[in-house]
Amino acid sequence: MNNHIGLSFTVENIQYAHFIKNEHTFNLDQLGTINYPFAYDEREFFREDRILLLAELIRHSFEKLKIEQPTISISIETNLAILKRVLLPENLDTKELQEHIAWDLSESLTGPITNYVYHITSNYFHHHDLQDTLVITLPKKVISFFSQISKLTRFSLKNLSLNQLAAELILQSILINKIDGLFVLFKISGNRLETTYLWNGNYLYSNYEKIISAHKPGSFTQIIIEKIKSNIKYIETLFEQWGMELTVVDKLFVYGSGINAELIELIQKNCSVPVFRLNPLQNITFTEKIRQNMPSRYDVLKYVECIGVVLDT
Repeated sequence: MNNHIGLSFTVENIQYAHFIKNEHTFNLDQLGTINYPFAYDEREFFREDRILLLAELIRHSFEKLKIEQPTISISIETNLAILKRVLLPENLDTKELQEHIAWDLSESLTGPITNYVYHITSNYFHHHDLQDTLVITLPKKVISFFSQISKLTRFSLKNLSLNQLAAELILQSILINKIDGLFVLFKISGNRLETTYLWNGNYLYSNYEKIISAHKPGSFTQIIIEKIKSNIKYIETLFEQWGMELTVVDKLFVYGSGINAELIELIQKNCSVPVFRLNPLQNITFTEKIRQNMPSRYDVLKYVECIGVVLDT
């Protein structure tokens, strides 16, 4: 059996999507979560002593599910990487290109460029004088951390991506040929709001905010709504400053463990933009096993990233 697993490492837990691959498609077989054996803290997460701990946890979890010799795709929190739009002049040779990127990234890095690995994506934004390409930069220690987990589990690592880029792939799979325009993705989980701006279905910018609310009924929800309204206004103002013909957000998509019917209704009531659930199962094929154990329409929203990262395989 050809098993493939998408693993999304989030601030809350590890979410997984198990697919069975046949000749032409990936068929979703089961979804679930794995709790961390320690409190999540990004400053402590990449300690050497946690590699074996996580590897054993992941291996035993899938042994219990009788999933044998899977390949894996991993997505991690976007703030562990540096995503920067870089102007890349034409006709540069390889050495000149490397020097140009190193110079452009230098202000964003906390150490020498040799401590990082960067990837030039095909995500290109062009409007009048604005011409830039998305460059993703990851610390080598982060890549090494997950590579070592892969080796210890004996699960072959196919790709390492970022959670918000995995969510972007879900959006593209849903909209297919209807991706023109300005969209915003909002992930609400725990005490965080993550915002991703997309132009014609491609990642533009993102940010995340920790929500600190007074202990009053409804205060957290009200802060979330005000942040969403503020972030919509921000991107619309930015597009207007750029002289874009379209300066309004077309659609909002929401996902994450904090989404429920009441919150969607309140967002829709307070924002003059259509709001949709980012349903990761919309264009996915299933096995009979998961058809009989289908998660609810809101519970499934926490699995967006572990499903989306498999679409990048």
